[in-house]
Amino acid sequence: MLSGWTLPAIVLLSGAGALVMCLLVLRYGFPGRAGGLPAPGRSELAAIRFGHAPAGACFAVAAILATVTLVEQRRARSGSDPALAALGERLSGLEARLGAMEIRTPELSSRLGRIETRVGRLEGRVGGRCPRPASRQPRGPWDGPGPRCAGAAG
Repeated sequence: MLSGWTLPAIVLLSGAGALVMCLLVLRYGFPGRAGGLPAPGRSELAAIRFGHAPAGACFAVAAILATVTLVEQRRARSGSDPALAALGERLSGLEARLGAMEIRTPELSSRLGRIETRVGRLEGRVGGRCPRPASRQPRGPWDGPGPRCAGAAG
C-alpha cells in the first residue's frame, strides 16, 4: 500500500522543486525584469533551463504520486474486496429478515394472546380451574399450577 510513505515523498519532492526554483531566482533574478539587469548570456540561459528541468520533474513526480495514491485509496474504500462485498450482501439479507420479523411480531403476539385465552377457558371446563386472564404473561416452569376456582375441590 502506498499511503504509508507517499505523503512524506510528496512533501520532499515538492520541497526540492521549490528549493531549485528559489536558488534560480536568487542567482539569476526574475525573468523579464526591467531594471538594469543585463540580458542573460548563453551560459546563464543554459543554467536557467537546466535548473527548471529538475524543478519541473520534482513537481511532476509529486503530482503523479499524489494522483496514484488518491486513486488507490478511493479503490480501497469502494469495497473492491470480494470478502467485504460478500459480508455487505449478508448484512443486507439479515437486515431484511429482521425487518420482516419486526413486522410479524405484533401479529404473533396477538395470536398468542388469543390462544392463551382459549386454553385458559378449556382448562376451566376440563380441570375445574379458573380461566386465566388474557393479560397475564406466559408462565415459567417455576410457577406451580394455576389458581383454582373458589368452588373447585382441591
